[in-house]
Amino acid sequence: MSDVYEIGAQCIAPQFVLNGTPGYIEVNPQAVPNSGTNARIQGSPAGELAIVSTDGSSVVFAPTALTAQRTFTFPDYDGQLATIAGSEIFTNKTITAASNTVHASALRTTGTAVQVSGATPPIAGQVLTAVSATAANWQTPGGGGGSGRAVYTLQSLQAIAANQSWTIVGNMAWLQSRYSSYTAGQFVYYADVPAALLNVRIYNVNTASVVGQDIGATTGARTFSIVNPTADCVLQLQIQKQGDSASPSILGAQLEFN
Repeated sequence: MSDVYEIGAQCIAPQFVLNGTPGYIEVNPQAVPNSGTNARIQGSPAGELAIVSTDGSSVVFAPTALTAQRTFTFPDYDGQLATIAGSEIFTNKTITAASNTVHASALRTTGTAVQVSGATPPIAGQVLTAVSATAANWQTPGGGGGSGRAVYTLQSLQAIAANQSWTIVGNMAWLQSRYSSYTAGQFVYYADVPAALLNVRIYNVNTASVVGQDIGATTGARTFSIVNPTADCVLQLQIQKQGDSASPSILGAQLEFN
């Protein structure tokens, strides 16, 4: 940096070299020759410091309402500074302070990360369950089943459909806060059909709507899909005889959810 030269009553700003380009430190009342074309460092009475390039672009350091002397220590490494508003990616960093709050949107595996950011908050007793190779959500453990299924028995004894009107043979309470994460609802039952057909349906009492229905035309195990409720309700298993021949019956029935 060169000395300050005085021309008349005006001081010429001290000079420095920035990346091989001469520049000036501009502090009033010192003047920068050809200030529109020279690189310069500018100071202001408010404490702001600006580094201005030859094309006029600048970096401004603007402290706000300082109440004491503040010191910023730069590490002995080459690198870049991260900003609060930026979207920088940090690597090789360890966050150890207990006061830090870290929110992870995915869980690391040896393969693809498993996304959990789309899951609703859990309630007491729920467990984190994989719903695919790349996603997981909170679910309430069921009373049995396998392969991630929850199974609820609605009817375990034989029930005969003796009437051509709907007859209630089982009930299930649906608690939305516990079952909202369930998907792919299926109804599984065994039909004994000697002659007349067996109509089977799951009925939402609270909304007076059918969430799933099937017609058992032959004897054997059958299944059909149901539309999961979206609020607390009672689900009823109802059966009906279709035709005037020998009455059909249902032997065992359960709801399954993934």
